Amino acid sequence: LVSELAIQLPIRVISGMLGLQEHTTSRIRTITEQMWMTFGKERNPAPLRELLTLLMDEIQGRRTSPQNDLITQFVTLTIEGRFLTDEELLSILTAFVVAGHETTMNATGNLLLYLAERPGEQARLRQEPDHIPSLIEESLRYDNPTHLFARTVTHDTTLSGSKMKQGDKVVLLYASGNRDSNQFEHPDQFEPERNPKHHLAFGRGIHLCPGATLARTELRILLEELLNAHPPFQLAGEAVWSHMEGGHHMGVARLPVKFIDSAN
Repeated sequence: LVSELAIQLPIRVISGMLGLQEHTTSRIRTITEQMWMTFGKERNPAPLRELLTLLMDEIQGRRTSPQNDLITQFVTLTIEGRFLTDEELLSILTAFVVAGHETTMNATGNLLLYLAERPGEQARLRQEPDHIPSLIEESLRYDNPTHLFARTVTHDTTLSGSKMKQGDKVVLLYASGNRDSNQFEHPDQFEPERNPKHHLAFGRGIHLCPGATLARTELRILLEELLNAHPPFQLAGEAVWSHMEGGHHMGVARLPVKFIDSAN
């Protein structure tokens, strides 16, 4: 379900919104994997260079032939009387194509693993689909697809007795915060009815993920369609977890399942 569904869904959605050509879409996942493999190690600029080249071709194409898509809107947008520069456009589009699928892919795989291990939960959601959103929120809290992000301290401060100076690097451990016993009862238990709206899976404040609503919508529609149109499914082998690609992303990398036809 990872290779055939969890990866494909967010890439196809974000590519459709942007209006990416098929050859660009087909390369996004491979390039992203290559980028994460070298993250924090010896730098290999080739994957990023390929991605920027593909996106620059998309930008130039909209300048000569506008389309009804987001790339055209970005290209024709003016701010304070000027168009966005190539550097600004590439920064925006890179964030869209990488962040637009990586985290949602992991969130999807984690959620599907939970359901594959619990056929009773699948049956309950078929009878009570209104409970799907709360299950999604608990899955995001419990198996946070983004474990951490780094930030730079902008001025000297003290937080919970720890002194931090301007320029210090700090790490926000979102996954740890989502298991905070001061915020969640029984934080290490998966409770599908918890509906933890204040979890940190999408960040918080000015760093709140701009794609949060899109990700929630994708996950909801995915479960509705999967449970309505297909029979129950269960594991057909071992689920394999990723190794924190890029230092902070975690999700199911392989999820073999089989569908159980009740008629047989």
